[in-house]
Amino acid sequence: MAQPTQRPQLLALKEAATLARRSYAWAWERADDGRLDVVRIGCRIMVTEESLFRAIAADLARRRRARKEPARLRLVVDNTK
Repeated sequence: MAQPTQRPQLLALKEAATLARRSYAWAWERADDGRLDVVRIGCRIMVTEESLFRAIAADLARRRRARKEPARLRLVVDNTK
């Protein structure tokens, strides 16, 4: 007996944003630039739960790297006068 294939869990953009605790614009930008896997059903835009979790993890990793990098101060001198 063949096992049924498992379909990816689909979320509407608003649901994805709520689950990620981010704004709708955050979810829309990532869907638009391809960081979220998009499935269009009629006029609705759905994203896979797996791609949402990957995007959240990537966002957290980027924030952690930004915190670890020391702030760099630069001295700019205007020698034209």
